[in-house]
Amino acid sequence: MRPQNKRPASAPTLPVATAVANGTVYNDRMIANPHSTREEKKLQTWWRVANAVFHEKFVNRFCELNDIMKRKDYEAAHGGNPIKTFWLEVSEFVNDTQNNPVLSVVLYSDPDVYKDGDCDLRLSEWVLEEEPNLNDFTPQTFASCQQLMNDAMKAKSKML
Repeated sequence: MRPQNKRPASAPTLPVATAVANGTVYNDRMIANPHSTREEKKLQTWWRVANAVFHEKFVNRFCELNDIMKRKDYEAAHGGNPIKTFWLEVSEFVNDTQNNPVLSVVLYSDPDVYKDGDCDLRLSEWVLEEEPNLNDFTPQTFASCQQLMNDAMKAKSKML
C-alpha cells in the first residue's frame, strides 16, 4: 500500500486572502500577492528599499556614504568595509518581515496625514489607484539594495 500525500485533518488551513476580485487580492496586506506582475513587484521592492534607506536608523549613515572615505575610516571598521556593512544592514532590514509596519507605508502620499502641503499629489493618486502592497517584494541582497539606490540617484541627477 502506497502512502497517501494527504494533509492531516488537524492541520490548519491558512487563508490566502479574505477576498479576490478579478485576480486582485484584497484585505490581507501581509502576504505576497501571487497575481503581482514583475513590474509591480519591482516597483514595490524599490519603494521598500527606499523606505529602509531613509528610515531614521540609516538615513544619517546613508548621507555620509558619498563623503570621501579615508584610510582611517577603514581602519576604524577593523578590516571591514563600512560601505558593504551599511548595505548588509539595509538588506537585512528590508528582508525582515517584522519591519513590515514601518516599510509598507508610502511616505508623503496620505493627504490626511500631510496637511501642510507636504503631501505629494502624484504619489497620493498612485496609492489610491494602484493600491501598492510594499509587503509583496522580492528579497534583496546587499548588492541589489545598493544598485537600486544607485540607479535611483542616477535617474534623479539626469532629471535635474
